[in-house]
Amino acid sequence: MSAHMKWEHFSHESDIGVRGYGSTISEAFAMGALAMTQVMTNAQSILPIKTLHVHC
Repeated sequence: MSAHMKWEHFSHESDIGVRGYGSTISEAFAMGALAMTQVMTNAQSILPIKTLHVHC
């Protein structure tokens, strides 16, 4: 994992695993979401057009 990449993919018996890292739970969750997105597409090609705030 590089210094700027705070997520990783790993082998999992059912498919592929994703893991996000961060100094807060919010940052780790965001990095996990980015890792999941990267499984499906090149995340660097996605442009932020709309912001959606999710509250739990």
